[in-house]
Amino acid sequence: MAKICILTTDHSPFDDRIFYKQARSFVRAGYGVVILPYRGFGFKNETVDSNRLLEIARREKIAIRDFKRTNLLGPLNLLRYLWCALREKPSFYHCHESWSFYLGVLLKFFSSSRIIYDVHEFFPEIPFERHKFLFKIFKFADRNLAKIADGIICADTEKANRYKSYTNKVPIEVIGHYPPLDIFCYKKQKVGKVVTGIYSGGISIDRGLEEMLYIVYKMKKMGENFKLILNGSFVSKRVKHRYEQLIKEYEIEEKVEYTGWVLHEDVPKIMNRADLGFCLRHPLERYVKAPPIKIFEYMASSLPVVASNFPFKKELIEGNGVGICVDPLNKAEILKVVLKFVSNLQFRLAAGKKGRRVVEKMYNWRVYEKKLLSFYKQSAR
Repeated sequence: MAKICILTTDHSPFDDRIFYKQARSFVRAGYGVVILPYRGFGFKNETVDSNRLLEIARREKIAIRDFKRTNLLGPLNLLRYLWCALREKPSFYHCHESWSFYLGVLLKFFSSSRIIYDVHEFFPEIPFERHKFLFKIFKFADRNLAKIADGIICADTEKANRYKSYTNKVPIEVIGHYPPLDIFCYKKQKVGKVVTGIYSGGISIDRGLEEMLYIVYKMKKMGENFKLILNGSFVSKRVKHRYEQLIKEYEIEEKVEYTGWVLHEDVPKIMNRADLGFCLRHPLERYVKAPPIKIFEYMASSLPVVASNFPFKKELIEGNGVGICVDPLNKAEILKVVLKFVSNLQFRLAAGKKGRRVVEKMYNWRVYEKKLLSFYKQSAR
């Protein structure tokens, strides 16, 4: 039986793309699967009982190695990590993001394993957007090391076109990380008196935190029964401090619920309590190019969407009648749209149902699982 070792330096082993989509699909297809997270078994899962995590991994027949970094210097930790990866002796190393891929390139020279580069962020824009010198260095490295991969998987067409411009000899496939319908299968509960908005994902200023809290504040002043759920984790202590500052300033403590990071299989239960999904990313280059997966999770949960008015979002959201796009920096416009959804139950429910139909037809993991497994069969030849 062929074995796949998934390498990740920056993600939780229970990341939705890694565990709940790819790893489960590999297991169903008969592969042996091992996840080797550089940050350890419990990374991002501090609030989840470790026994539950172990039970989930056993249930899905996925092995997760609990790599423990020591107080040794960084390079020595990396050498230990590389040694752990070599000991797995897999047929494939599936490398999530650039740092894992660079380690995969080293592994390729010391093993007979093939390496698959999985790209789901724009690199080096993230994290070197403001550091021109480092940006140029890693742009050069990424361009040339990509030619060593045995295959490249990209989350969207924009990223795939970039890597196709780097090499025409490496197979490249677009595999979107859309919601698995076996997880997003909860039915909406009965409509209540309180209308609840939800934001799911990394919480930051440039993803609309201040705008969403302002909407809650204005809705409270207007006497509207509106609440907000923030489902995710803060990207920095500075953002968390700003959140706490605004909550007190606006006096909306009872109107905002912060869940923290939760397991992917628990996300639908939280979305099932909401009536409206927010995706108010600011017009930065890395956000304008591709749709965030959270939009499709809202749609899979039958939630209408209020999103930034980027071209691809307008086509997806307004083109399919699943929500309304707004200027993410215009609080008055956002408020007007939210009021429209809050005051019109039938409009809200109709948009949510359309979103669910679109996801069932096209934007779900079942469709892209087939492409992933086909790509691996071709790469094994």
